[in-house]
Amino acid sequence: MNSKFVKWQLKAWLVPLIILGVYGLLAIVLPRLSENYIVTGDVPEYLARNSIASAIGGFANMALSTGVILSLILAIISSDYKWKRARYDAYAQLPLCKNGIKRHRMILSLALVGAMFTLHYWLGAGTFALRWLSLKQAAASSGGLVGGVDFMPILLSYLLGVVGLAAVHLTNFAIASMSHSLWSALMMLLLGNLVINLGPTLILGYFFPFFGRPSYDMFAYGSVTGVDVVYRLNDIFSKKAAFIEPKLSNEVLIALVVGGVVTLGLGVGSFFYVFFRKEMSGEYCGGKSFDTFGKTLFPHAFALVVAFAIGQIGAAAGKVILASGMAVAIIEMVFILLGYFVLLFVYFLTLKIGKWQWIIAGGIVALAVVLFLLGVLAAPQAYVA
Repeated sequence: MNSKFVKWQLKAWLVPLIILGVYGLLAIVLPRLSENYIVTGDVPEYLARNSIASAIGGFANMALSTGVILSLILAIISSDYKWKRARYDAYAQLPLCKNGIKRHRMILSLALVGAMFTLHYWLGAGTFALRWLSLKQAAASSGGLVGGVDFMPILLSYLLGVVGLAAVHLTNFAIASMSHSLWSALMMLLLGNLVINLGPTLILGYFFPFFGRPSYDMFAYGSVTGVDVVYRLNDIFSKKAAFIEPKLSNEVLIALVVGGVVTLGLGVGSFFYVFFRKEMSGEYCGGKSFDTFGKTLFPHAFALVVAFAIGQIGAAAGKVILASGMAVAIIEMVFILLGYFVLLFVYFLTLKIGKWQWIIAGGIVALAVVLFLLGVLAAPQAYVA
């Protein structure tokens, strides 16, 4: 990697790095200094273990959160050179190979996200360890009790966080790389992350009632992909570090397996997409024709997720909906349909929706109706929350 380019980019990205770095340090270190893990008298020991698990999960999840925020920021500002033709032409003069700007920014931003997460995670772990040792000594002299800690799950949680955060960042970077403006980058990242996090959850949840399981089981533990699956695995490791055995139902195991496979698959696919996809000609920069095919899929992918959400309502409530009146359900679907076309307008910022957009939209609406009716009529066990 060109060292001068790296120094130049670091200087340009210095402000968000400093702000997030300082914020993470304050949000992670200060709470650890005031935590208390001592229990005395008749207070059950598991309360001490719970407080330790909560402390470990606290700094791990905060480190992940600052990493995700930095990922979104860097994904957006890494693509800004394509938003104006003059800016693209200026970057094209740099002594880098073809696609070099995109590749360098991807690798550099990935390294910065990993470095930020590493810094915050281990400062949090170190502060926690010092606090735990001091409280353990204080408890020994006062007759109190402090739960034990297994530090191996803390290390495993860090490794998991690095891998998961890398996959999430590569996916965010690939999504933002298709943008032609700040608005398109924001909209694609919003819809893309909603699809990634909610899509598999809603699709799996739709089929649960057909096997006699309430669909809310999939939501009791959050979504199954994206950074959420890393949060949930961190929670498991945090409990194991405090010698608490987490309860893992079949639904949780299914969610973790699906989430891990989809999240890693998207990360790897995004890396190859960014690394090997050729940059389009500079004449397209700043125009809506830049990488059109990829950009047009996002609102429809989100609508597809909503279609499964509509179908899940029918599958979860079953024939109860028929008893309460199909008219209400139809009215709700009409409003959802109107919302779909409002989404297309907001996303494309035009009322001129192309022929293929209408065809795809019509197909997804028809699928929503089929999924809904199939759920109402065929789901063997109705469930009402």
